[in-house]
Amino acid sequence: MPVAARSVIHQCPACGWRQTIAPLGDVVFAEPSACPACGHRPLVRQPASLLHTLLDCLLEHHPS
Repeated sequence: MPVAARSVIHQCPACGWRQTIAPLGDVVFAEPSACPACGHRPLVRQPASLLHTLLDCLLEHHPS
């Protein structure tokens, strides 16, 4: 039986860029290997809480 992948936060320790990846199913897509803003490697990877995932989704889809 497939198990859904957990949400993950990727954060750059150099410039503070952050991305939350919330998979919709059991498929895990490619993760960023370097910061798209400054090119720093490696990124800090940590599990995202449910609250953090929901807030990021709301802010991402909110019209400015």
